[in-house]
Amino acid sequence: MTTEHDTTLIAVSAFSGLGGALLTQLLAGIFSAVNDKRKFRREQQAAFFNRKRDVGETYFYATLEMLGVLKKSVAFWKNRNESRSQTSLAYLSDGMKRAAEQMSALKNDTLKYNLAGLYFDLPVPETDISRLNERSHELFLQIIDLAEQIKNADSKALDLLYGRYNETIFKLCNHYEHVYQLVETNMHAVKKAVVGLF
Repeated sequence: MTTEHDTTLIAVSAFSGLGGALLTQLLAGIFSAVNDKRKFRREQQAAFFNRKRDVGETYFYATLEMLGVLKKSVAFWKNRNESRSQTSLAYLSDGMKRAAEQMSALKNDTLKYNLAGLYFDLPVPETDISRLNERSHELFLQIIDLAEQIKNADSKALDLLYGRYNETIFKLCNHYEHVYQLVETNMHAVKKAVVGLF
């Protein structure tokens, strides 16, 4: 025989058990959602970190190669100004062509190099470096034009043309050294940021 009091006690116990189960499920669901959100955020941060590191390493490698090409260019133009045989000048020219092709292929094949501005705060924007490259091309074309004029000039005009030729080579070498310093600044900024990731 059960009394009304026992029935009430059983009903309260059942509802409290049901309430406890519901509360446990609710808390488990909330904790699971919070953990899933935290896990997703960590995965996103890890993916961004890995991508940033990858872009930084690629930029550093490509920039190091570019700096090597710039040094070779300066050495080439300074050497070209000295008396050289046609064979040694052809050898120097071929070496410069190979270095320029290698640099062009490296930049074209490496999209990550171009993404450095998105992931890193570069002290010298790539647009400024592109403008400087345009100036490099202008000076290079002036040298080619002067060399052609020297080949076709009479002896009276040679001294003037050689002077302009040497002056333009001097400007190109100074320009390359300036570009070298700016690119090196960016490279060191990326290196510092990549090292700081660890």
